[in-house]
Amino acid sequence: MQTVLTAWEEGVTTITLNRPDLRNAFNDDAVRELRAAFEALDERTRLVVLTGAGDAFCAGADLNWMKKSASYSERENATDAGAMVGLFKAINECPVPVIGRVNGHAMGGGLVWWRAAISSLPASGRNSVLRKCASGLFRR
Repeated sequence: MQTVLTAWEEGVTTITLNRPDLRNAFNDDAVRELRAAFEALDERTRLVVLTGAGDAFCAGADLNWMKKSASYSERENATDAGAMVGLFKAINECPVPVIGRVNGHAMGGGLVWWRAAISSLPASGRNSVLRKCASGLFRR
C-alpha cells in the first residue's frame, strides 16, 4: 500500500496520508512520499489539501519507526532529521496555499504538520494533542 495518495481535481491537489490502520502515523516512507508529493506539484495546482485517510488526520510518528531509530548511527539520525526538515521546507515553500483538512485526531508530529499548513479546517468534535511535552521527549 502507498503511504501517501495524491489526487487532482479542478486545480485542487489532495495529498492524503494513507496509513489508516495506524491512524496515519508517519514513518520514513511517509515522510519521503509526502515530500515527493509536494515537490511534484505543477502549474495546474492552485490549492493543496493535506489530510488523512480514515478517521484520523495523523497520530504523529510511528512508534515502531521511533524504536528502530534508537539504534541509528549519528549519520542515520542526521539523514532522518534532514528528511523531515526537507518535508517542512517543501510545505513551507509550496507556491500555492496549503490547507490542513483535519478529519480526525492530530497528535504530536501530526499536529505540527497540521499547523505547517497556512490554514486549517478541523472537523467538528476532533481533538489535537501534543503528548511529547508531557512524556518528557522535549527537554526543558
